[in-house]
Amino acid sequence: MQNKTPKLILAATFICGFFSFIILSNLYNVFWFTGKVDVPIVINFSIMFGDSILLPMINFRFFSLYLNDIKPQKLLSKTTTNLLILLCLSFSVIVNIIIHNSWVNDAYTDFTGFQIGHYSLIGYWHLVFSILQSTILFFLLLSFFSFHKKLDIGSLIKYKAISIIVLVFTFLAIFDFINKFALVYPWSFGESLYVDRLSFITPVIALSFFLFVKFRIWKIKAASFEQK
Repeated sequence: MQNKTPKLILAATFICGFFSFIILSNLYNVFWFTGKVDVPIVINFSIMFGDSILLPMINFRFFSLYLNDIKPQKLLSKTTTNLLILLCLSFSVIVNIIIHNSWVNDAYTDFTGFQIGHYSLIGYWHLVFSILQSTILFFLLLSFFSFHKKLDIGSLIKYKAISIIVLVFTFLAIFDFINKFALVYPWSFGESLYVDRLSFITPVIALSFFLFVKFRIWKIKAASFEQK
């Protein structure tokens, strides 16, 4: 019997993420170009496309695979699973506080802070949501590296599909940067790149994950071919 948790997580991701941000951004007048901040949410690809479609899809696919297909209780002990979750949560808190503080304290206002140096309600909401979501993504990575040698080719192919969606989602940060550079930032390309430097860490991690999964699939196929 299929676990219904993935569908609930999909709905919760959409409601707590994109839906909440759209409601709050319109209430506080930070959604459109005519709003009260320098960088409106409407030009934020990571929210407009990522949080609305890609994140719910990533969570649904990962939990469907994790709970219904690979049966994690056979691959990881309960103690190991809890330690991984705690590690991922701790790392997520540190990383997201650093990133959100950099947004709130930069030279331009956005949904995270309507005044430079001060968090907005949306900023706090996004911080909490990002911590929870990043915990899931970090757990996706660490759990995979913990038992990837025990996975069959079918499960690895499903992980590859998830890694592609994660890669597309993280690369939206590049489009966010291009939008801000073209429409908001007055600095040179190099200076703008330095301001947004933290946003380019996740695409590198996602690309590494994708390449590693692809390598594991190739290695299994090569071993199978040699046996024949």
